[in-house]
Amino acid sequence: MCQERDLTAELYNLWITKMHDFQDNEHKYNMYMNMINNLEPYANMVKEEIRVCNREICEIEGVDSISETEHEQACVYKYGYDKPNDEN
Repeated sequence: MCQERDLTAELYNLWITKMHDFQDNEHKYNMYMNMINNLEPYANMVKEEIRVCNREICEIEGVDSISETEHEQACVYKYGYDKPNDEN
């Protein structure tokens, strides 16, 4: 699930960047806006599934935060889109 989260986050940031690049092209701007709107429910679902797993792990290990376990995984931005509008 973490790979899905990471890819979704990076794709989201890429599309925001592209949308910003096409502010003067209504068709492309709207296309990226629509793709972002379609991606958002999926991204929220993946994040919630990870939260559920994290809560279960915390309960099993008797800790308050997933960061107190060996199971914490930070986002990996394979393609460099850790923020919208970053130069790559």
